[in-house]
Amino acid sequence: DRALAELLLIDEFNLPPVEVYKILNHLKRKRDDTHLCELLLDLNTLNTTLSLTSSQQFYAFAERILRMQKAHANMSFGHFFELVLNQSGLLDNARNNKEYHVLATIKSLFDFLHERAQRIKDYNLTTFFEDLEIIHDHNIKLKIHDFNPASSQGVNMLTAFASKGLEFEYVFMPKLIDKTWGNVRNIEKLKLLALTNQITEDEKELRNEEERRLFFVGLTRAKKELILTYAEEYKDNLSYRKALPSQFITELNEKNYSKIPTQDIENNHDEILRLQTEYVEPMVFSHSEEEYLQNLLKSFKLSASALNTYLEDPQKFLYRYLIKLPEVKSKHLALGSAIHSSLEYFYRSLQTEEKKDLPYLKKVFSVALEKEFAGYPDFEATQEEGIKLLTNWYNEQENFKIPIALEYSFYGHNVYLEDIPLVGLIDKIEWIDKDSKTVKIIDYKTGSPKTSGQILKPIDGGIESNIYRQVVFYTLLSQLDRNFPYEVEQSEIQFIKLDNNKLRTVPIDVPLYDIEMLRSIIIATMTQIRNLEF
Repeated sequence: DRALAELLLIDEFNLPPVEVYKILNHLKRKRDDTHLCELLLDLNTLNTTLSLTSSQQFYAFAERILRMQKAHANMSFGHFFELVLNQSGLLDNARNNKEYHVLATIKSLFDFLHERAQRIKDYNLTTFFEDLEIIHDHNIKLKIHDFNPASSQGVNMLTAFASKGLEFEYVFMPKLIDKTWGNVRNIEKLKLLALTNQITEDEKELRNEEERRLFFVGLTRAKKELILTYAEEYKDNLSYRKALPSQFITELNEKNYSKIPTQDIENNHDEILRLQTEYVEPMVFSHSEEEYLQNLLKSFKLSASALNTYLEDPQKFLYRYLIKLPEVKSKHLALGSAIHSSLEYFYRSLQTEEKKDLPYLKKVFSVALEKEFAGYPDFEATQEEGIKLLTNWYNEQENFKIPIALEYSFYGHNVYLEDIPLVGLIDKIEWIDKDSKTVKIIDYKTGSPKTSGQILKPIDGGIESNIYRQVVFYTLLSQLDRNFPYEVEQSEIQFIKLDNNKLRTVPIDVPLYDIEMLRSIIIATMTQIRNLEF
């Protein structure tokens, strides 16, 4: 369903996005076993229930998918791949728009699968996807056929070696510094003192001569203008390292080039900063799409995870929290959900003084994981991993403190920041002092343990600030909720996975200025969301 939903939104298929959104939302609300393809073939629902104007297009699209599925079973994979390219319109669209890089990529992919089909008997769609997964996981680069660079409206990024035989109007050669261009260090992985060969000056010069020839290749690619650049220092992890210009620059005849005053560049700091922080243009919606999305926003409530997702990637937020594309639950999410459920039931048994043990915890986890992940290829490995995590966690507990509340929900409490509805769910709440009604809110994490330094990042930072921003969000929720009967004095992150055979918990005191800053972030972010800035 997830893959098919993404297909529906591809421009080449010319399906109205607003009607795709309606179909996906209807599927989400049905909460039964109906699959997306079945819904696309249900003309009665498309016409009557959803009142779509393009129901026949969706029906034809689903039929095309089924025809391709049948074709896959009755023809060679090479012919099937060619059929998909032609019937999908991807090939025609690339040809008509003169998208040479797309055509080159398709040709390279076709050559790859043709070669694989010759080597592997019964090569099919399953083995093809397995190949793609290996290519993706190991970052393997397929050789892309040359395309016409003059047709592109972008820039070509090439190594000097790969640029042989090509010419461009303008060529930039950056980072022309010593040890990168010239005097390159010969790093040996294993050095035995008695066998180490001293590099003679002749050998060093021989290597420099090879680099010099490559440098010359780069110089001679430009037809109109060549720009050579280097900086006085470069960032190296968290510090800066001084750099010297390449000796090849000093070997150039000064009569053949002019120096660009760096002051001109430094004075244009604002423009450089704009270019460095410029993002892809926001999505543009038709009037009907705007109306539909604004209607969805009327019932939208902002959670910490939704806020973090928007700050990380606005389009991911759009598809996950507004349009709600079907998503395959990842192993990590399934494991986390099942562990949260098992801990909730375990601590509830303490509240009722049943005092369940480790076997109960394992059983509850297995039942929860089956609901989340049954039928997935990684189910057994995930189950084994979860039981190991919980066993280690249980054995390291000195005592089990009875919580005040578990899975405390702010849903239905009508919590607002100005006109923005907020929601959230706190894993566990414990007393600090009953008399003053001060409490500690606790959030479980099933990922790798982090230090306080890794968690306590600036609240207006990027993805690395997600955990801390979530903690502050919960603190703000507790202050805004008139029904919340406690005062949050402290928060705590509890990692379920052991760190060097020990439990790691990170206590967090949230200062007032971070709460105020989060208020501003929420208001600014919600303004962008309501303006459909995706």
